[in-house]
Amino acid sequence: MKNIFNTLGLILILIWAIGFSINLVSNELKLRKNCINNDNFIASFIVCPDDKPNLHKVFNAALWPVKLISIADFIEIDYSSEYEKIIKNTDLNDQYQNDFENFLAKEMLAPMLRNPTLAENNLLRLARDGDPIAQYTYAVYLSEVKGNDLEVIKEATKWLQVSAKSGYPPALHHLGVIYLFEKKYKKAHDYFLEASLQNYSESIYQLAGLIENGNGIKQNFNTAFMLYLKASLNGHEASQLKMTELQKKLK
Repeated sequence: MKNIFNTLGLILILIWAIGFSINLVSNELKLRKNCINNDNFIASFIVCPDDKPNLHKVFNAALWPVKLISIADFIEIDYSSEYEKIIKNTDLNDQYQNDFENFLAKEMLAPMLRNPTLAENNLLRLARDGDPIAQYTYAVYLSEVKGNDLEVIKEATKWLQVSAKSGYPPALHHLGVIYLFEKKYKKAHDYFLEASLQNYSESIYQLAGLIENGNGIKQNFNTAFMLYLKASLNGHEASQLKMTELQKKLK
């Protein structure tokens, strides 16, 4: 009889736990819906990555709110050979930002002044044709001009991810920024690493920061210092400041 009561008690506790969990999820979804309906929802993760509150809201609204932990987050991988490739890259010119700015001026900003609808259609056509710069630019356009809607945010996120799959460094970097502010450091690290291998200075800087602080990766001041040095040689000013700060830790 005692075992029966124990079993019934466990069943009741389990039912309560399931109901409580469902209620939590329901409330969370209602909160997200209210945020999406009421806030000025500009997808700032693309154009203003320092805007942390909007960044957090945009990412959670654009993706499914249930967060799964990957087993890969618990596996320590040796990235030393990849870091070495970045550090030993003799190219001192980060061309991607210039490429993006030139493309933006040519394909979007100038035509927008004359015919916004035509410019948007041309940009979407190029994105669908597989141009990663167009895909990234279209994500920027959607988030900056039409970003006050969940479906638009999802569309912007989709094009950002498509561009990143093509290996376009600015898109990889901004996905890294999203995961960074979500504190998903392992994923942020991997996106920054992929962009850094293509000499994208801002990603090299962020990668160095993760390694310096031991976020998502084993802490290593020497590797962080060398990555800051590489970014600074590319002309990244913030990396020069971080080198000075890190030198104190290396003494």
